[in-house]
Amino acid sequence: GQYSLSATVYFAILPYLLFGKSVLAARLITAFVALLGALWFTLFIRDFVRLREWWLSPLLLSLAPAWFFLARTGLETAQMTAFYIGFWYYYACYRFRKPTYLLPALILGGLVFYTYTPGQIIIVASGLILLAVDWRYHWQQRSIAWKGALALILLAFPLVRFIFLEPGEYGRRLNMYNSYW
Repeated sequence: GQYSLSATVYFAILPYLLFGKSVLAARLITAFVALLGALWFTLFIRDFVRLREWWLSPLLLSLAPAWFFLARTGLETAQMTAFYIGFWYYYACYRFRKPTYLLPALILGGLVFYTYTPGQIIIVASGLILLAVDWRYHWQQRSIAWKGALALILLAFPLVRFIFLEPGEYGRRLNMYNSYW
C-alpha cells in the first residue's frame, strides 16, 4: 500500500530471479553490501587514518552489536551505512589522491540517498558541509567538479520522476516516520 524510492529493491532483482522469494537471498544481499562497507572502512583506516593495525578494522566493526545484527538482516540500514562508508572513502580519495574519485563518491552518495530515507538527510547535510569546507579545493578542480555537478543532476532524476509520478507519496512516506523533520 505504499511506494518507496529505495534502491534496495533493485539489488534484490537478480537473487529474486535466481532463487524466487527468499528471506535468505534478501539477507545475503545485505550481508554482501555490509562486507563492501567493511572493506571500505578498512581501506579508509589503512589509507587515511594510517593505523598500523588497520587489518583489525573489519574485526572491530563486526564486534559492534548494531553492525553485527544489521549486517545479517534484510534491512536497509546496513546497506545505507555501507554506502556511506564507501562515500567517505572515495571522497577522501578525491580530496587527497586523485580528483577523478569524485564520481564514485557521488554515486555512492546517491545510493545512500536512495537506499534508506534517513540517509537522505545524512548525505545531503554531509554534502553541503563538504562543499563548504572544501570549497577552494573544488574550485581548483573545477574541470572535474562540473562533471560532479552534472552527475548530481543525473542522480536527482529518480527523485524528480518519483515526485512527478506519485506527488503525495513522498510526504506520506515522511509522515509515516512521524518525525519532526
